[in-house]
Amino acid sequence: MICFPFPQSYQRNLQELIEQIAELLEQNQARQSEICAELDELNRGGGSGCGGSKVAAAAAAEKENLLARRSLAVFNPPYFKDARGFSHPPNADTIKKRQKILEKICFCLVLLQAPERS
Repeated sequence: MICFPFPQSYQRNLQELIEQIAELLEQNQARQSEICAELDELNRGGGSGCGGSKVAAAAAAEKENLLARRSLAVFNPPYFKDARGFSHPPNADTIKKRQKILEKICFCLVLLQAPERS
């Protein structure tokens, strides 16, 4: 059949990509362990390296969480955020717009729930 060569070549390409990704992942993990070793060496007395205290680990986890939250919405509004990743508080104009939208939604819901007149 004519249909089989394309899926086989596609699967072969996917397998090659999977192998490349696995190799890059191993390199990444090796580099991360090297960096952790360097940090531990630099911060021997401070205890804030990769093998540091629970407080340092919690701070690192919080920082990663903040970075993850930022990366999800980099190209979406609101474009300007503070250091914690939050937007400014809404002004009077945006509050009025939101109220109008909610009123329209509530009105539509009321119309949908109203019994039909025959």
